[in-house]
Amino acid sequence: MTCRRCATNFVLLNGQCRAAIANCRRRNANNFECEECEAGYFLSQGSCNVRDNLCFKYQRQGSNDICVACYAGYELVQGSCLKKIFGGIYTNSVVTGCRSPFIFNPQTNTCTINGCQQYNDNGCISCIAPFYILNGNCLI
Repeated sequence: MTCRRCATNFVLLNGQCRAAIANCRRRNANNFECEECEAGYFLSQGSCNVRDNLCFKYQRQGSNDICVACYAGYELVQGSCLKKIFGGIYTNSVVTGCRSPFIFNPQTNTCTINGCQQYNDNGCISCIAPFYILNGNCLI
């Protein structure tokens, strides 16, 4: 039996009514799975999800779109863009420690260097007085 019209929340594909996939632009004619999402959405396990506005670039891996690059000030951690915490070591998208010479603050999940005014990912690049900089660390 061939359908001509479908009920609400269904789409007509090759004479058959199939459940609509929200924000799907194009479906596979053979298995009816979503192959491409509307602008502003990415494909993940057959569904179209809102794109992370912190993600600069998505790339197709198998049948999924994966974030592969984040905008400046954010870093890619397990497929998500998180605010960059200089020196941070991440576990399940949470800062759980710091690389040397940074010191971990478990109350705020941040990494700091005593006396540091300005950071980069390798350590301190500017110290407040009376500290002086040596190998990315601030010393008195």
